[in-house]
Amino acid sequence: SAAAAKSAAAAAVAGGQLPSRIISLSGQLRSRTLQTILRHTEEQGQRWARFTELNALLKGFRSHELTVLCGRTGTGKTTLLSEYSLDLCEQGVPTLWGSFEVPLHRLCSLMLHQFAGRPLHREPVDTVNAVMDAFGSLPMHFLDYHGPQSTAAVLRDLEAATAGPLGVRHAVIDNLQFLLGGEADASMADRFLRQDRFVGQLRQLVNRTGLHVSLVAHPRKEDPKKLLDVGSVYGGGKVTQEADNVLLLQDESGLDDRPHPQRYLQVAKNRHDGQLGRMPLLFDRQSKSYRRLRAQQQQGGSAQPVRESGSTSVAATGS
Repeated sequence: SAAAAKSAAAAAVAGGQLPSRIISLSGQLRSRTLQTILRHTEEQGQRWARFTELNALLKGFRSHELTVLCGRTGTGKTTLLSEYSLDLCEQGVPTLWGSFEVPLHRLCSLMLHQFAGRPLHREPVDTVNAVMDAFGSLPMHFLDYHGPQSTAAVLRDLEAATAGPLGVRHAVIDNLQFLLGGEADASMADRFLRQDRFVGQLRQLVNRTGLHVSLVAHPRKEDPKKLLDVGSVYGGGKVTQEADNVLLLQDESGLDDRPHPQRYLQVAKNRHDGQLGRMPLLFDRQSKSYRRLRAQQQQGGSAQPVRESGSTSVAATGS
């Protein structure tokens, strides 16, 4: 009975014993905590080269994490995530792309322009082939899927890519709603349940294998004249609860109270150290690139993220 269990627990504590699942800061827990403190710099992760402002916010790209990117239709989620992942892949991070909305040949065309840094349609065929050969040397791989798929098959392929000779460390899923599809007669509760189940399975995969998953999610249908927040991510809350990082692609062009509207990437959740803020974005249509730092340096400026601490936003100044 509950009374007997309570009595037994009290007796164990009185006798200097703790229940088997209750521990103190000693033994293995103490050792792992010490290593966490001593390895703080290492745990900051792989640094970005193109998006250096993210290094000050996210402290780099780490294993065992789930990142969610949310933005309204047409704001450039795929374009941004393509270059975000290319940045890491160019530095040796084996990457697997699952493009369930955009056909693979269109995604590869986008990525090749970002890789080359110039419009390739103006180049001769031999030059384009040379760029494709150079790109082929990167550890970039693609899931041969499009449209709704079996979540069991996708999870199986992700785990195989992580454990196999590819040694994938970063997997991109673009996007959650296209992967899951939507039955016309399914209730909203059923859709949320299916989504929550898949996100929970992704979380288990991340924890078990060390894979970092970047997941694109659509926002809820909200007032387009309002900026997104963590609660705007479509679903029942499981997506943002399980995520280590929540990134919101914000576009102020539809807001009447912004005399100089901007587009920026907002770090709205950061489980690693809680640092929030935003990274303003400039888009170069010729190279289909968001390499803001280089663009601003060419204009004689310096690029710095805007950090958020509590409810106050402070712009970090540069030299």
